[in-house]
Amino acid sequence: MAPNDMAPAATLNRAAREIPNADKDPGHVVVVGGGIAGIVGARLLADSHANVTLVERDQSLGGLMRSFTNEAGQTFDHGTHYALATNQPELDRLLFDDLLDDDWHVFEDSLREGHYFNGKFNPESGCLDARSLPSDLYRKGIIELLGLGPMSNEPKNLDDYLRATYGETFTDHIYAPVMKKLTGSALTDLHPDAHRTFSLTRLIGFDSFASKEIKKSSFLDGKLAYSRFSDGSSTMRKYYPKAGGVGRWAELLVEDINARGVECLTERFVAEIKRKGRTIQSVVLDDGREIACDRVVWTVPTAFYLRAAGIQVAGAPPTFRNLTLLHFAFDQAIQSDLHWVCCYDREFATYRVTLYPNITLDPVAPPPHHLTVEVIGDAGDAVELKARIKRELVDIGLLPANAKAIYENVMFLPNAFPVSTTQMVRQSQAQFEAARDSADNLLLLGRTGGAHFQTTILREIHNALGGG
Repeated sequence: MAPNDMAPAATLNRAAREIPNADKDPGHVVVVGGGIAGIVGARLLADSHANVTLVERDQSLGGLMRSFTNEAGQTFDHGTHYALATNQPELDRLLFDDLLDDDWHVFEDSLREGHYFNGKFNPESGCLDARSLPSDLYRKGIIELLGLGPMSNEPKNLDDYLRATYGETFTDHIYAPVMKKLTGSALTDLHPDAHRTFSLTRLIGFDSFASKEIKKSSFLDGKLAYSRFSDGSSTMRKYYPKAGGVGRWAELLVEDINARGVECLTERFVAEIKRKGRTIQSVVLDDGREIACDRVVWTVPTAFYLRAAGIQVAGAPPTFRNLTLLHFAFDQAIQSDLHWVCCYDREFATYRVTLYPNITLDPVAPPPHHLTVEVIGDAGDAVELKARIKRELVDIGLLPANAKAIYENVMFLPNAFPVSTTQMVRQSQAQFEAARDSADNLLLLGRTGGAHFQTTILREIHNALGGG
């Protein structure tokens, strides 16, 4: 993984608000997982507990919220690209109030996103555009969609849900090929909520005026999107540092928990859970260190807890999707002012393109310009993939044909995320229940997903640990 060489400009203006140790619970809490869930969980616990240990398998903390800077000073993110406000005032004060205003871009309006589908680039919305279909299929699909009422039965799978929500035509000609690209699975194998993981809950069906009128219906609002991102209003503040990438936010939170006395152990994992009855007494790390604890907060997949605790739950292992990140810098300017673009076209390997020079409230700097392309699934040979992605960026319309790459970096992330099949969701629930019932001093966090995953999980953690 590329080194994290963050610029020091984005700093945290933390006042000393440490609670005296005498007022804290003397017990020992172990937090497992060093992603944003574990970091914020440790931060909340540090206010009330004298002894908090955070255990992370990777070499650094941050999970998906990490970045690196190349020798030219261009910063690339690994996964998540924005720190999102939660709209919970107490939690947002903890997360954002001490950020120095001069170091951060704060977006109040909707972010600018577009998409590419059926050979057409839509620079006005990230939602799938049904109007990109041939006119006969589009008309047939719209008639079907508007003629559907509320669902009468619980859907067995995503195919059932989509046909009852959007109709046969849009299911077959929009959702089936798109979800096949993203998950590698047929709709009949996927959980009814699988499309929410990719925020594919609404379709564009009409122009700006008609869509605004139709969305006045709460029922149709759940199916149909505004035709332009500028027609809707954002309800969340988005934060992005002026230097260091989004990983800088995670770094600042880590600095905060270190200052509050949290012990952070990286490149370690929990190999064994020792219990007496329904009480966890200690965790044993892979290096043999045993940590006596009064409570365990678990933020990584439940299957790892069950393995460490020696608890068997029947079921097949889930199917995972690989992810490849291609980081480029080009000598020419990006031909769009969007923040990111999602490509849903089955013929393209590209999935999401993040356009870093545009993530600013200041005038866009001249080239060279840099971006990250995400490819889901088996990417194949890196040299061939880089050449293919460059062609696709030109075909989508994001780069001029004469653009030359002056920086290239390919990161392969195996088993990046599980495919949300009905079997996987059912098994995950069984694992959760088995883990929950195994110990009274175990708290399982981070099981939520879908759109605004970051916001949902932070609210969950705060409600569980911060009294919100």
